[in-house]
Amino acid sequence: MMKASFNVKRLKNILGFIGILILAVLASLFLGYVAVTFFPGVNIQQWFQHTKLFWFAIRLVIYGIIGGLVHGIHHYQPLSRKAIGLLVLGIMCFETLNILYIIG
Repeated sequence: MMKASFNVKRLKNILGFIGILILAVLASLFLGYVAVTFFPGVNIQQWFQHTKLFWFAIRLVIYGIIGGLVHGIHHYQPLSRKAIGLLVLGIMCFETLNILYIIG
């Protein structure tokens, strides 16, 4: 009986996460639609190029938050080196692609 309630709780958490993820995607699509429909004369790529340092700072703040959360999780339940290494590798690959985009 105890195992069944654990599975239900886990299923609710997973479904809640998926729901939040779907809402985030829909909100992004809506914002993109509004930007394209109501601001047709704005060059979004040029705007991103002018504000690239601002977006870099935003990414650094997000990475700091992720690092703090990973540290908090690691404090209560140690993570494997492989999990931490994959997280760092993912961030490094993402930032390398961003730097190559800015340079090129």
